[in-house]
Amino acid sequence: LESVEEKVAASLDAAGIRVREVCAESAGGGLVVGLKVSGCKREQDCRRSVERAVSAACGVRMERLDQHGCGTQKSCSLRLAQAHRYGVLTGVAQASKGEVSGDSHSFQGLKDGRYMLMLSDGMGSGEAARRESTATVSLTENFFQAGFGDGVVFDTINRLLLLKTGEETFSTVDLCMLDLKTGSAEFTKIGAESAYVSTGSEVRIVTPGSLPIGILDEVRPVTSRMALREGDMIVMVSDGVSSAIRTSAAE
Repeated sequence: LESVEEKVAASLDAAGIRVREVCAESAGGGLVVGLKVSGCKREQDCRRSVERAVSAACGVRMERLDQHGCGTQKSCSLRLAQAHRYGVLTGVAQASKGEVSGDSHSFQGLKDGRYMLMLSDGMGSGEAARRESTATVSLTENFFQAGFGDGVVFDTINRLLLLKTGEETFSTVDLCMLDLKTGSAEFTKIGAESAYVSTGSEVRIVTPGSLPIGILDEVRPVTSRMALREGDMIVMVSDGVSSAIRTSAAE
């Protein structure tokens, strides 16, 4: 984004900050700016003055992602991203039929500014199911952190599970990607159960769809999007909870 780079360089120069390199790009629906600053003496002073100058140039509040070499080298490197508007609180409740649960989960922020919530249920129960769901979650985390898109991520994981010759292996994928700048949520379901979004007295249902991953040569995720508001609660569950809900409703 050359126009943004020029504005950032001019703003830093006006603030008396000597900058050697500026790189601005769009990532995860927001701005990311990388800098190389000369003559930095103290980390705190450098961070605050740079954040103010870059925020003024970009017209949005920018916050530091990482910083290296401040006060110890002739130049330091900083990376800033558009500040999040929303935050996330997470929690997990888990129970198993036997000693080991076949479900695995993950919640973490990604480098592109999104926040990932994921639940996976392995085939069957016990240790074998846990291995399958853990592998699916771990691979998904690594691929998204590396910057791959949804299509590549799930197609690759599907092929890896299919290549495990001599074994019938599959697991569900229940994924929610949150954009903390806009408050939007994207749900991706592969063999997963319904999810629920609680807004005050209203409960919105995210319906399931498609077969689990690792069964067919081509994986067909079902994707849906919705806008969230402050205070909304997302509830993602595996089949044990869904079965209990259906049984309770029938009674």
